[in-house]
Amino acid sequence: MELYVNGMYAEFQTFKFGQFPIGYSNATDALTDILKYTSTTSGNGTVNILAMDAGRVDAAGPQLNYWNTAYVRIRRINEFLYGLAKYAKVSETEKEVYEAEARFIRGYVYFWLVKLTW
Repeated sequence: MELYVNGMYAEFQTFKFGQFPIGYSNATDALTDILKYTSTTSGNGTVNILAMDAGRVDAAGPQLNYWNTAYVRIRRINEFLYGLAKYAKVSETEKEVYEAEARFIRGYVYFWLVKLTW
């Protein structure tokens, strides 16, 4: 269980500072005056496309489509919480810690779903 919970923390790498969930370091720079990628081809300099075509930046758009990933994570956390309550053979203190960690990560995922919608 500990390894499973620790694996959930990978979710925090999705939205590191200065990075969109499309895998480009410093992609947020393209939304400022320091635009630095030169290609307008999707997948190579995609941040130019984001900066020049703001209509592509939304929760369901092709560049920032986090919905599928988020709901897979939420489902897995819910399954973990169900299994923890029903099957776990650990102390109540450990259960509370695992549950709190899982709920926090689930809240973080929901936070980004809302944030990307606005």
